[in-house]
Amino acid sequence: MASEMERRKLKIPLLIGGATTSEIHTAVKIAPAYSKPVVYVKDASKTAGVLSGLLDKKASVNYAATVAEKYEKLRIQHVANQRARIILPIEKARENKLITDWLSYKPFIPVKPGLHLIEEFDLAELFKYIDWTFFFFAWKLSGKYPAILTDPVKGEEAKKLFEDAQKYLQNIIDYNIIKAKGISGLFPAVSSGDDIKVFDNSEEHNEKVVFRFLRNQEPKEKGVPNLCLSDFVAPESLGIKDYIGAFVVTAEIDEESLKRL
Repeated sequence: MASEMERRKLKIPLLIGGATTSEIHTAVKIAPAYSKPVVYVKDASKTAGVLSGLLDKKASVNYAATVAEKYEKLRIQHVANQRARIILPIEKARENKLITDWLSYKPFIPVKPGLHLIEEFDLAELFKYIDWTFFFFAWKLSGKYPAILTDPVKGEEAKKLFEDAQKYLQNIIDYNIIKAKGISGLFPAVSSGDDIKVFDNSEEHNEKVVFRFLRNQEPKEKGVPNLCLSDFVAPESLGIKDYIGAFVVTAEIDEESLKRL
């Protein structure tokens, strides 16, 4: 993604997160491929703070420079650590892949395969799924929701913060400030080694894209496999048609509506 953004000469910051990456992976593999700011965000609750630093006209240069300097130090440290780190040859790691009884596996066939576009999602419904525990965590109030609201120490401040958040959410709905959009897809797929081949939903099943995944190469205890995401999709050699899903969500801000607040 970073190299493609660079090729297209994009100038927007790139935020990286999720279970399949880390700060060191971002610093070593992703940041060098893109000339604009690249920032690892551990979880979604911290996104607002990162964006504030990147979008603030006065502070953005210093913020980006601080992150870049940190990542450069991480890259130097990574090179030093790699010299002492024991890594299995990729062939050995592949021999220790996850073994699955695929012949007893019956893939679930999606009722509605293909692309599904959500032009505008009901925000009132969407807001029901907010994980308020992480909301409080982002504001340095650690504790599980709703128990934190009655906490003898943090409860009063947590209640004020929660009530303010409810008012802002209601304003977002009343003034149509945000439009929530999304697209998801369910497609036939098979694994081939460490790769996953994805096909379209036509009768010909034309190959559309190949995802090339990494396999863990750390030495494992006996009985513990060296995993790769491709281990969880049926192998092409067995002739089993498996499926893979993907989704993208975004929120579009209506600046004119925002001005009416």
